[in-house]
Amino acid sequence: MQSCYISYIDYHKPCYKLLVDEVLTKTDDSEKNKNYIKKYGNFDEIAIELRYNQFEMFDEMMEKYFAFNDPAEIRFLIFTGKEYFVNSGMSVPYYLIGKYGMKNASLIALNQGCTGTPQGIQLADCIIKADSKTKVMIASLSRISSIAERYDWPTINGDGAGMMVLGREGFLRVLDSYSWSDGAVSLERCANNGQKIQEDLMQREKLLMMNVKKMILKVLERNKICMKDIYQFIPQNVHHLLYRMYAKSINVKLDKFFLENIPKGGHIGDVDSVRNLKDVILKHNKNAGLKYLLFTLGDLGGNFSYYAVLLESC
Repeated sequence: MQSCYISYIDYHKPCYKLLVDEVLTKTDDSEKNKNYIKKYGNFDEIAIELRYNQFEMFDEMMEKYFAFNDPAEIRFLIFTGKEYFVNSGMSVPYYLIGKYGMKNASLIALNQGCTGTPQGIQLADCIIKADSKTKVMIASLSRISSIAERYDWPTINGDGAGMMVLGREGFLRVLDSYSWSDGAVSLERCANNGQKIQEDLMQREKLLMMNVKKMILKVLERNKICMKDIYQFIPQNVHHLLYRMYAKSINVKLDKFFLENIPKGGHIGDVDSVRNLKDVILKHNKNAGLKYLLFTLGDLGGNFSYYAVLLESC
């Protein structure tokens, strides 16, 4: 069966920044929760976009790619980000299709919180295995409208955009993908007539860590490999201490986790997957055959979805 490969990857991170204290001072939360982020999150600065609108944030990446590639080859554009339609109905993904002449592209719009890119990779893998001539582009956007909205315990959100192209050849082969969604929160709220249940945030994080561990072990089991076979684990840029706990839970050293982007921009939503994947490959991809495990979890109204993608360098 034809394999699916990532052939191109790029991201835009704004040059403007906020300091963590600038966000926390405008945040209505307990000092305990804010100190947890300030002391243990390892955020030095938060990337913010002051120069470009959400359409223009993609221009440099797209122009660079289509300078050497035919836009007519893109069969599907998978867009992930909360701003599908903005400014009186103008749509970011439809704008990209129109401006860059992707005349054969069909839009797939995803709304899975911070898990859209790995979900897009999973979809692209199925599409390309069904038709090896297909090329799929994934475009991801994070754009926050106010400082107050940047705070989302246990992280602080930044701005950015990312894109990747997948097809039948490339520098990263998709070996496997695995995902699942937890419906317990919505079920409980419906049983309580829509009332939001007060939750213990640290207990929630422990549950999420346990579920991520189960997912990682499942991917390893499915592919008959073990922890030492993974060259680098690639999480999101959510919180440094949490990933120390994650690494301990699966019994691997922290340096197996790619965490270098946390201080330089904060959590850039779903763009984290694109950014971290590109940067980890630029730094570590010295040989073919190295395995990487990208894993994410996404929150929509307290409901969580979990995604993992196993990749191998070519």
